[in-house]
Amino acid sequence: GGISMAVRHLDGTSPQLYISNLRDPARARLESAEKFMARELRAVYQHPNWIREMQKEGYSGTLQMLDTINNFWGWQVMDRNITRDDQWEEFHQSYIADRYNFDMRDWFEKSNPAALAQIAERMLEAIRKDYWEASEQTRRELVEVYTDIANRHDIQTDNATFKAYVAELAAGYGLNTPDTPVESQANPQPEPQQTADIVRGQQMVETPVQPMIEEILWNYAWLLIGIIAAGAIYQSWRTYRERQAFSGLKLS
Repeated sequence: GGISMAVRHLDGTSPQLYISNLRDPARARLESAEKFMARELRAVYQHPNWIREMQKEGYSGTLQMLDTINNFWGWQVMDRNITRDDQWEEFHQSYIADRYNFDMRDWFEKSNPAALAQIAERMLEAIRKDYWEASEQTRRELVEVYTDIANRHDIQTDNATFKAYVAELAAGYGLNTPDTPVESQANPQPEPQQTADIVRGQQMVETPVQPMIEEILWNYAWLLIGIIAAGAIYQSWRTYRERQAFSGLKLS
């Protein structure tokens, strides 16, 4: 992808990209990138069996689907010749429109609603940047999903251009944008009055560090003095006992 973008920047034309397919060493072959991509999507990422297995993974499965869309977006940006509009539409039909009746919306809601919002955001961005010429129905479905999930789960995006684009589409469809309160504004609920209750309790007071250090040093000093004094007393007692024992031996 990077090579393709660099060549296109220099001469205005994307080169033909090839992939060395070495999955089966006995049948190694060179394939065009767009052909390899199309087969991978049909056989794996848009296949109902793969989608069903991802659903078994729960939260991890939602991230796998999100990564798939982000990777597809990356190829789209690097080389438009590799991706097609019908492949974007197939992702939409499989992950959002739930063509296989896998209760995709409910699964995303329970496992990771943010992933569904980000998938819809990525698809809408592809439409906004003219990477994907989606139908009006697809645009509406994506805007409905994104605004609904973003409103109910408080999902935000830092992409101001995208927010403006969604707001424009949502206004045309009569939908609430993520910045629009879901509750009706006709009968706003009165705000609860704030009370001036004073909360009393223990007060934290800063303790100067220097006095604490001095106190610790004095404690260690007295402990050391006590140890030395005890050692001196023990040594005196031991010397006295040795002298007594020596005197007894001498008298006998």
